[in-house]
Amino acid sequence: MGPMMPGGPAQRPEMQKMEQMGAAMGVVARMGEICFNPRLAGLLAVGMLKDEVRRKPADVIKEFEEQLGKTKSLGLRNAIRMSLKDLYKAQGEDEKVLDQARAMLAENDQAIIEADQSKEKKPKD
Repeated sequence: MGPMMPGGPAQRPEMQKMEQMGAAMGVVARMGEICFNPRLAGLLAVGMLKDEVRRKPADVIKEFEEQLGKTKSLGLRNAIRMSLKDLYKAQGEDEKVLDQARAMLAENDQAIIEADQSKEKKPKD
């Protein structure tokens, strides 16, 4: 009997290679999905700015505040605000945490109102 692997008996090298190829193909497929979907890529970029390299929280906060001024899409603005909220909370800046929540509430409320008004203006069949 061959060596035992965690989770079951040892696999033949051919099977291990097939599993590795399958995993690599899954990574490539997921990467393609992200790269050609602007929403997913934008969310990934927000996470990368926050977590990809070690930086001082104040530096990340400054960059996110600058990006917030440039970013127009509501979903990415929400992601930036949620990241800012986490950073402010970790630094004990409770009022800034609440400011982000208030701003998200106001921006999303406005988006809902605009979407509802847009639906009302469409002619009914």
